[in-house]
Amino acid sequence: MSKYINPLFFHKFVFSCLIFAYSLCLFPILLYDIIRMATIIPLDYGEGWNVVHILRLLNGNPLYVPLTALPIAPVNYPPLSFFIVGGISYLTGSVLPTGRVVSLISLLVISYLIFRIISSLV
Repeated sequence: MSKYINPLFFHKFVFSCLIFAYSLCLFPILLYDIIRMATIIPLDYGEGWNVVHILRLLNGNPLYVPLTALPIAPVNYPPLSFFIVGGISYLTGSVLPTGRVVSLISLLVISYLIFRIISSLV
């Protein structure tokens, strides 16, 4: 038996400790954001515009209008998020909380995928 620590074991141990410490720091922030998602008031100025565009889409109006047409409300996001949130909010009946939940789920999925990529490199 060797008196030295296996470097691979040491790196995995340090990586696991860092992930645990990061999770402890992230948990209160994530909990605060989940609690704050229940408010009806827009938390960011972009939320109102997203709701307007999704409601326009749900009413059958085009998402992207020519800049010569009125009202001038340019959309600077790709349409996939509007279609996903619009489709789910058609079922739930509320656009703003649905958008927040879809955004949170997207954040968690992307975070997990980044974690898997980094853990496969270590």
